[in-house]
Amino acid sequence: MVGCLHLALAEAEEASRPPPSRRQDSLSLAGLRPRPHRVNCAVHSSATLITLIQQRASSYLLTQICLKLKDEELKSVRNRSALNQKEKELKSLKDRLKREDDVKSSCQRCEGQEREHKESMTEMETFYKEKLHEARSALNQKEKELKSFKDRVAPDLAMSIKTGDTESMNNPVSKTKLTEMYNKLKLLQWPKIKDHLKSNAVSREFTRDLTQVKEFRQLTIHSLQMNLYHSRKEDLLQPDWENHVPGLDAWDIFPRDIKTPVELIVPQE
Repeated sequence: MVGCLHLALAEAEEASRPPPSRRQDSLSLAGLRPRPHRVNCAVHSSATLITLIQQRASSYLLTQICLKLKDEELKSVRNRSALNQKEKELKSLKDRLKREDDVKSSCQRCEGQEREHKESMTEMETFYKEKLHEARSALNQKEKELKSFKDRVAPDLAMSIKTGDTESMNNPVSKTKLTEMYNKLKLLQWPKIKDHLKSNAVSREFTRDLTQVKEFRQLTIHSLQMNLYHSRKEDLLQPDWENHVPGLDAWDIFPRDIKTPVELIVPQE
């Protein structure tokens, strides 16, 4: 910039020099010189003019420099404004992309939750369908058992209605039912009880006496029930202790049959 200033001053000084007059040219050609006072005035005027021109040139150059600086500053401001605008646009774009990513992530989470909910509902539906199927199967089985029971009891019930006898296999105080219970005790439950008594060193006689007491007590209760429900249609049932033969097993204490007192009476000869 300083070099440009010097160059402009040199050009201004060169331009400020007046062109040689025709008289001076002719005097020069004739070998004559102008007068001294005229030369001094001309020199003084030229110096003043040069100074004025230099001042104006300097002012012009300073103005140009200021304008150039202003232009550069304006360009810088414009560039800065454009840069700020670009930064704002970039920030806005980033914010929009971030919002879109957040929305996308939220949608993905919602889709994942919806998928998990559907899977859970499917599992729950399958579970309850299985439970419902099991309940229906159990209900069908119960209905079949009930129908089988009705079919099995229907003949006895019809016969009871015809004869007026309400005794049947399912009556807990009937003779047939008591016989069945006795056989179950003798054949199924007693072997387990017998092994337990043997392992605890309980004598056979004590067990037999205790069993007789319990049997008589139970049969007494059954007899009372039969008296209440059957109006003494049947006599008391009791094991046939008199005709019982234990056999090889001394622990075989239960008689083979249970009979009424009339059946237990031995006919006299």
